[in-house]
Amino acid sequence: MSATLPAASDPPGASGDTADGHAGVQAWSVFCAWAADELGLVLKTEGPAYLLEAPPAADDPETPPPLRRSWFRRRGAEAAPGEEALPEPPLVTTDAHRLVDELLRRLRERGEVTHARPERQPEAVHELSARLFDAYELDGEGRAHLAGFHLDDTPLVLLVSVLGDATPEVRLRYYDELGAPLPWDEATPLGLDRLAPIGDAAPRLDNGRRDRMLESAHRAAREAGVAPIDLAAIVWAKRAWGRIRFDFGDQSVDAEFDGWARTLRAPKVVCPLTGVETYHLATVHGGKIAAADQIAVCAVTGHRRVRSDLEACAATGELAEPDALVECPVTLQRVLPSQIDRCRLCEQRVSRPACPDNVCRACREKSRVGADDERIVRLLQEHPGLAGWGHWRLSQTRDVLIVEASRRLRNVLLVLRRDTLEPVRAMASLRVASSWRPLSPEQQQRLLR
Repeated sequence: MSATLPAASDPPGASGDTADGHAGVQAWSVFCAWAADELGLVLKTEGPAYLLEAPPAADDPETPPPLRRSWFRRRGAEAAPGEEALPEPPLVTTDAHRLVDELLRRLRERGEVTHARPERQPEAVHELSARLFDAYELDGEGRAHLAGFHLDDTPLVLLVSVLGDATPEVRLRYYDELGAPLPWDEATPLGLDRLAPIGDAAPRLDNGRRDRMLESAHRAAREAGVAPIDLAAIVWAKRAWGRIRFDFGDQSVDAEFDGWARTLRAPKVVCPLTGVETYHLATVHGGKIAAADQIAVCAVTGHRRVRSDLEACAATGELAEPDALVECPVTLQRVLPSQIDRCRLCEQRVSRPACPDNVCRACREKSRVGADDERIVRLLQEHPGLAGWGHWRLSQTRDVLIVEASRRLRNVLLVLRRDTLEPVRAMASLRVASSWRPLSPEQQQRLLR
């Protein structure tokens, strides 16, 4: 059991204030507290002095067992058979440097690599599942569950350097298995600025792999000009990986996650219909899963569809299934059926914006053409009765030709199919009048022949 030591000039935690950004300066008292715990020693203050000693005898019922085997008992184990090893006497000092150096010496003299872990990190699935699931919003009967979860121990190399004059400056540097330095701003969120003894047996790490890790870290430190290196240790940080499954009836979609357990965030789900990443899932008509913000309701059928499967009405902007829209023959734009009006002259069904006052744009905006216009030439060949008419005005839509002509005091308006020139409607008016009257079939026949 140990106590964190107060020191007026000692920073309260660890900060990455070194030039390269890969080292953190840890409070020396925090480092000493961890080292004493690791050695199974008691560290406390008595007035201005620091006291480092063996724990009370094991037969004291009020004394909890240390987290690690005592350094003293380790030293005692080295005694020759039949000899009783005497532990070193307690260390009493007012010199922080001496205290740090003594703890480093005892750690090194154990003859084995020290193993440690972050003081706080998730150790089981239930410590992460709530954090993962809370990120998602599922509409309707959607359900989320883990379809695989693994929590692995990942070894990192810790190199400790102690600098400083009046006050010890403990610098921590971390390296991955290949010797790449871990930036301090990434190490701190993993809890690597505060360590604890590993507790039970350390995760299995064969000696060859361990030695290669240590060699890679030392080589990287030398190349970076790091000196001195007072201690090397293996620190085990947890990584979590697996997948979350989202079920909607008989449909499901997965999201994979992989990262440090301490900083793990819920992964976004890739919408199977649009490829958009999201935390909010719902279903479309037919039950398929999609990102909720990519779903809209068809203005005609009321079906829920992904937006990319819908089309905007040219008149209102409302979304609808393509089959539910109608193409305006004048503008060739697609609109909702509710946005179609019938032109009172040509009787075409036209989009409302192109048919103010129930007269479509084609009927309003006829252009003057000469008798040599190929459409007029073809018209006169098909309907020779129009040869005596002139002052041609013409417009056309997707389906029909609209032709206006004059003779003496009369005007005629003809609506003919574009492909066959078959008459659809015929009207006449006096040139001084503004209203049109339909021609009877007999009148229409006399006009055209």
